[in-house]
Amino acid sequence: MLKVLTNSETPTSLGTLINKNNLLFLSLLYMKTLLAREREEKR
Repeated sequence: MLKVLTNSETPTSLGTLINKNNLLFLSLLYMKTLLAREREEKR
C-alpha cells in the first residue's frame, strides 16, 4: 500500500487513492445505517 502511494509517478496510485476514499466513505455510510438501525430497534 505505502509503495503505491509514494510512487506518485504511476497513474494507478491516483486510482488507488480514489478507491481508498470511496471505501472510507462507503464504510462510514454503512456504520451510519447500522447505528440508525440499532436506534430504531431500541424504540
